Amino acid sequence: MNKKEIKFIDLITDLITHEFKTPINTISGFSEILSSNMSLEESKRKEYLKLINEQSHYLALITDCIIDLGKMELENFRIMKNPVIISDLLKKKIQKLNRLNSTDFIIDKLNLSKQINVDERKILGLVELLLIHLKKIISTDEKIEITDIETEKHLIFKITLNTKSEEKELLVSKLNKEGEINEISHENPTSIYWIKRIMKYHNGILNNKNTETGIEIEIKLLI
Repeated sequence: MNKKEIKFIDLITDLITHEFKTPINTISGFSEILSSNMSLEESKRKEYLKLINEQSHYLALITDCIIDLGKMELENFRIMKNPVIISDLLKKKIQKLNRLNSTDFIIDKLNLSKQINVDERKILGLVELLLIHLKKIISTDEKIEITDIETEKHLIFKITLNTKSEEKELLVSKLNKEGEINEISHENPTSIYWIKRIMKYHNGILNNKNTETGIEIEIKLLI
């Protein structure tokens, strides 16, 4: 086994250890409650099943991120660009996420039919992970809004969250933090590091800022 392969195994092991513990504990804990308490109220049963579904879905996403990062370290990663109308695909993704969460927490204001060359699977995953991070800090009555804007050089997806959450500054700090893969931690999560790398592979720009009313994120992709 050469040094690159050893480094790859060490990286994957570290990332799995860091990222899998919380969702696996959540799934295991609530599954045990559901299986051992048949008289549980229906509202609680639905709530716990929703949490299990959310964490299972997140595990699938973060697994893809870890595999991609491992390939990047081995210099064996490629994006597969295709001409797609990404706004249409995002609409379907938003519908799925709202369905998964049993609430319309994302307001879809996507209107453009602009075709661009991107790896649609990676861009959809990127947007989904950003929405998941935003959802963690919103209250039940707060909504996330996503719009699309076309300029001469870019197709821009603008994600806006009006929130009073004290965690908004921490999230923006994480999104703006420059870190290396060996510095992945709570302050530099795997998912956010992956998002930044995918944007670089697309020669895109990720702008994040706190506003007076909340958070604003811009995903700028080349036309």
